[in-house]
Parts: sequence; C-alpha cells; structure tokens
Amino acid sequence: MPDIISAISCRRFSPKLNKQKVICMALLHDFGEIYAGDFTPLDKVEALEKQLLERQSVQQVLSKLPSSSTYLALWEEYEAGISPEANFVRQIDRLEMGLQSSKFSRCKKLFRLC
Repeated sequence: MPDIISAISCRRFSPKLNKQKVICMALLHDFGEIYAGDFTPLDKVEALEKQLLERQSVQQVLSKLPSSSTYLALWEEYEAGISPEANFVRQIDRLEMGLQSSKFSRCKKLFRLC
C-alpha cells in the first residue's frame, strides 16, 4: 500500500521529488522481507543480521532481472535514507504502519478480541 499512497501524495505534497524514483522505491522497499521475513522487535534479531538477511533476500529476488544492479541501488538508497525520495517513502511507510495498527486496534475492540 505505500506504493499507492506514495504515488498519490508525491505529486500533491512534494512535487519536486522524482515521482518515478518514489514509486520504484515504494515498490521495492519490502523485497527484503520476501525470503528473510518481516522481523518485529519481539524476534530479537540484531540490526546487522537483519540488514544482511534482507539484502540477501533482495538480491535473490532481483538477480534474474536485467537491471538488477539499478534496482538494488534504489533499495539500498531507500534503506539508508540518503535522498529526499527515500525519506519520503520511509515516512509514507511509517504512516501506513500507523494506519494499519489503528485499524487492527479498532477491529479487536469491535470483536472483543483484547
């Protein structure tokens, strides 16, 4: 969902950003979780180990594409947060996580699953 939110909000709220780069980063940003999994603080995985596992996952996913190095570089730029586009997508990802959390919290209360 961050890809859709990024595409819509990029043009409206940050027109100076490279929209194509924003959308590409938004699409790539979760590739690290395809094989590595989505770690939570409860998993107690060290940051360096998480980075290594996610990078290996991204490499595995992208390895068969002709422009894999370009996509890997964009993913690394996102992970490092070294461009305005990367920071924009990171903020959208946080917003989406907050919206999901709020939705799940309301559903629990509605169905008394707490």
